[in-house]
Amino acid sequence: RALHRAPRAQAPRNRQVARKANARHNYRISEPFRDQIVVVVGLGASGIDIAREISQVTKEVHIASRQNEHRLGKISIDPYLNVWMHAEVDCIQDDGQVRFAEGAAVAADVILYCTGYRYHFPFLDLDELTVDDENRVGPLYKHVFPPKYAPNLSFVGLPVKTILFQSFELEAKWVARVLSGRAALPSEEGMLAAVREHYRRMEESGRPRRHTHALMPEWVSSG
Repeated sequence: RALHRAPRAQAPRNRQVARKANARHNYRISEPFRDQIVVVVGLGASGIDIAREISQVTKEVHIASRQNEHRLGKISIDPYLNVWMHAEVDCIQDDGQVRFAEGAAVAADVILYCTGYRYHFPFLDLDELTVDDENRVGPLYKHVFPPKYAPNLSFVGLPVKTILFQSFELEAKWVARVLSGRAALPSEEGMLAAVREHYRRMEESGRPRRHTHALMPEWVSSG
């Protein structure tokens, strides 16, 4: 198995509010959201796609993300209908009101979590290979090969904030070339040095650890 991910979202503790909560992996069609006010938590590919699709039938869609500080307010781009951008959710009140960090609040009928996944590999128990609380899997050379276990172990599909399926295809081709002897990896020490340099550059630029496997350009990640 190359990759296993567990949903990151946690349902609210209040039962009345929890009945309104849903996770994006349960989403199939937009019709159940007709004429409702929906809060979409998360600005990844799934969150944007679902927000666009359900906006055709909902009363309102409100997207909450910590990446939204500089683009708050109503979206005036087709085909988004009645969609608003907000900062991250500050709290969910017992009455179902969702309050955002910039001070706005809405009475949500549904809270749809599109918050991504936590990497989770319960079938692996290996020294010097960990998944930390910030969703960093490591150490991994180029997000694929753990230096201590390469090339016998590889991970395909970890990167986010990129052109996903093309990236995964390129990773799979790289793994195939390495295993067939048509491509060579650096030494274990060389791979570890590259990983440490990646971590150093992230820390130097102020990028959070949760962005370890995010491949978006620096000007996007810093925005």
